[in-house]
Amino acid sequence: MSVRDDVLLELEWRHYRHFLPYSRKGALAWAGFMGAALIASLGFLDHSGSVESRFVLGFMFAAVIGSTLAIGQSMTIWESPFKDWWLALPYPRRSLIRAKALAAMRMQLHVVAALWLVCLLDGAVRSAAGSVPDGPVGAGRLIADALAYGALYAAAVPLFVGAGFALLGMYYGRRRWLLIPFLVFLMLPYGLFGFVSDGEATLRRWMSAEFAFLYALAALAVAWLVYHGMLRFVARYGMPELSRHRAGAASFTSKNGKEGRTGEGEAPRYRVRGRGFPALYALERSRFRHFASMKAVRIVYGALLALLAIGGFFLSMYRDSMTALLQSLFIVFFVVPIPILGTLNQHEANKRRLDWWLCLPYGRTTLLWARLSAVWSSALRWIAGCLTAFYAGAFAQELALGRWDPSWRLDGVLLAYLVLVYLVGGFLLSCIMQGQPYSFRSRLATWVYTPLTFLLFFAPIAVNNWLVTDRVRLEGVDPYRWGLFGLIVLVGSPLAYAGFRTGAKWMHLYLLNTSDAVLRRRGAGPEGKI
Repeated sequence: MSVRDDVLLELEWRHYRHFLPYSRKGALAWAGFMGAALIASLGFLDHSGSVESRFVLGFMFAAVIGSTLAIGQSMTIWESPFKDWWLALPYPRRSLIRAKALAAMRMQLHVVAALWLVCLLDGAVRSAAGSVPDGPVGAGRLIADALAYGALYAAAVPLFVGAGFALLGMYYGRRRWLLIPFLVFLMLPYGLFGFVSDGEATLRRWMSAEFAFLYALAALAVAWLVYHGMLRFVARYGMPELSRHRAGAASFTSKNGKEGRTGEGEAPRYRVRGRGFPALYALERSRFRHFASMKAVRIVYGALLALLAIGGFFLSMYRDSMTALLQSLFIVFFVVPIPILGTLNQHEANKRRLDWWLCLPYGRTTLLWARLSAVWSSALRWIAGCLTAFYAGAFAQELALGRWDPSWRLDGVLLAYLVLVYLVGGFLLSCIMQGQPYSFRSRLATWVYTPLTFLLFFAPIAVNNWLVTDRVRLEGVDPYRWGLFGLIVLVGSPLAYAGFRTGAKWMHLYLLNTSDAVLRRRGAGPEGKI
């Protein structure tokens, strides 16, 4: 790497320094996350899974985290107030994007190392306890698995981070159709979670150390192609379009200096009827309506609906497969609204809009309820469209092939149960997590919400083990499951109410946790310098 690229890398790397485990506070945070992950793995995951299946699950988490990290930067840079300053640096634009990608990979290496260590400790603990399905695991096998999957984890870093940054070249023109294969590629880890976590005996041979090493070699070759292809693709298409993009506008400046359309049309305007809470709700909903009106989003959503219709056509005759697909759909809407709410509040504070929002002449409970309602109503609209596409495919299969298998129709109770478990449970968790800003004030709340944030992603697995088991999917919902779900709602409702009220009261603490405020608190130390 040249001195020029090294300087750019250090510029990008400063954004990640305060997340590293090299200070006492950072080490405690990382130890807490790793401890929570180990406890969740030992307590929530299926005990019939092999040691190798845990390493595969860790690889999937590494893939999801790496792609999410890169996609987040690719999406936010378009509206960043420092975009033009960054592009004006006297360096080739390929060097700029290379430095940003390498900094993200450097951070991702710390994450995958932590995941790898958690999986290794999980295998060692379960082997010592004799809970591995295929007998005790010797030290030789555990070391071979660790080395082979370590190589695979390393390959995941450039592969998924590079793929995530490729999104920068898919914002305009016909290249937006590349979002369809892009989405399919990034959704692969999500689709494999259920198969691997169930500990299928037929998959264990393909997860052995020998095959994992072969996968690592193949992944490294693909990662090299993806990374270098991403650099060329983004430097040629994404960076010029990024320079012409006007933040917050519906047009960009073309190469000859004239105004050009972005392809999205003019920013839509939404009429608001009434005042008070309806006006607040319309204000919050407008950002999601605008997001849904973007052509790139419509392409991705349309492709998803088409895939669900095809799945409904072919899977409606198989009860277990149909239920598994619906369950995978509900899991996404179970998890996604929670980080959206937390990220949205902190983003508004970073943009200096939260103080304006808090000054509106309404109570904080009303303000937060409007935001929460907007997020969940948007999620419900999207999931309603997905369910409609799936059942349209199921009806088409029945009409086209003339096959009569009424089992998928007679499972109305099971469908209602899935809706209640995932949507009601997700809503309660969303309300509980609204109390997170209090963790900026209370150390006790920090120790509660920090591991809870991580454990939320294990919640769908816990649901599979306790509420939506294989027996429930095959035989239906028994009274015990209804009673257990009712007990969870009974206990979770007051916690949700307390979390929501706490979040409304301490919402202003987000203003003390902005990126600028964090840098000021760090003072003039090397981690605080810009």
